[in-house]
Amino acid sequence: MPGGRRGGASERTSTRPKDLAGRRARHAPTRIPRLTTARASSIASLIFSDPGLLDRRRRSAGKYRFSRRWARYQWVRKPGALGRLGDEVARLNASQPLVLCDLAVQEALATQLEAVHGATIVPFNGEASPGEITRIGDAARDMRADAIAAVGGGKSMDTAKAAAHPARLPLVIVPTIASTDAPTSALVVVYNDDGSFLEYRFFGRNPDAVLVDSEIIARAPVRFLVAGIGDGLSTHFEAQASASTRKVTMAGGPPLLAGIALARLCYETLRADGVAARHAGELGVVTAAFERVVEANTLLSGLGFESAGLAAAHAIHNGLTVLHETHSYWHGEKVAFGVLSLLVLEGRSQELTDEVVDFCLRVGLPVTLEDIGVHADAETLAPVATAACAEGETIHMSRSQSRRTWSSQRCWRPTRLVMNGASSWNALRCCPRLACCIGKRTREPMSATA
Repeated sequence: MPGGRRGGASERTSTRPKDLAGRRARHAPTRIPRLTTARASSIASLIFSDPGLLDRRRRSAGKYRFSRRWARYQWVRKPGALGRLGDEVARLNASQPLVLCDLAVQEALATQLEAVHGATIVPFNGEASPGEITRIGDAARDMRADAIAAVGGGKSMDTAKAAAHPARLPLVIVPTIASTDAPTSALVVVYNDDGSFLEYRFFGRNPDAVLVDSEIIARAPVRFLVAGIGDGLSTHFEAQASASTRKVTMAGGPPLLAGIALARLCYETLRADGVAARHAGELGVVTAAFERVVEANTLLSGLGFESAGLAAAHAIHNGLTVLHETHSYWHGEKVAFGVLSLLVLEGRSQELTDEVVDFCLRVGLPVTLEDIGVHADAETLAPVATAACAEGETIHMSRSQSRRTWSSQRCWRPTRLVMNGASSWNALRCCPRLACCIGKRTREPMSATA
């Protein structure tokens, strides 16, 4: 009846405000106490009077560690950036820094390094091994250093990180080559004295300052820049592999959208400017393309792999280090071959594989085993596959493995070598397959106008 319907509608209309009021009460946001100026001042004074307070609170709550030094992080890329080393050390309230540098760097940059007030220069012995890390840590303690600076290549930077972080010393990185993404990351790759891969160590914070002097990098042999392109090339494809499986990244969590975006930007930058940057490096000049590729090699790749993950390309690199004949090739050169192996393992399209192979040929990266001094026979490759597929390696690291192998010392280490059925044999078979598919290609001649 019309009257009944009108009455029903009236009743429903009259009850809705009460329902909405109840729903608003149930879903009302939690009230946050007002932070007065006096309360903010007391909290700030408490924190700065006890620098370890936040670290202890977050460790007790099971959250990520926090360091107030993060607020002081600096990344500078420009010609002449090395001249800021003394200012950066002073900004970190340090007056007796230990400066670790390669022997060749010490000779070439002696004047600029000696200008750093209160610095003690310690030469790097050439390998980021446990013994060398201990030596630098002991030297810093004996001289009562209040900061560590690394001037040189990837292994000297990793050694400085491994010595500075346990001692809670400020760390300044000055890369003289753009061959890896080591400058910005909190990851340390540790090798045995013979150059074979030993373990990863991941620390709770990144370097306090990174000074990228593009003039110095442009004067270095162009092979270093090309090797950095090979290392950066892996960031995008390994980020895709990690995101598809949501495996734990080096930072300890799932792949982040920001990390995946940075990895993609790194790949696009290298594709667009890699060849032009190589030509600039051959001429020893700093161009816009050269600057962009240096940034991709050292910053985009470093942030990308930490926040998006590693996969088979770096595991294959680690496996290749067991062969003595690969020790004369740079990290990024072997990683570039690992990228091609990754594409084959994942069954990527031939068009994508050809695209990456052609890019590697244009910039001068290896595309076959012969290019990195390895003969493609099963007997030679068996230990490579075994090491690449070791328990805990990035080729197949799951969430449970990650939690187990990241110890309280934040050190991820393959504890034993095992053959993992199809995975190891796939890694083994992909190498001859690549050699057969693309071994007949030759590097295209590069002209100065390309």
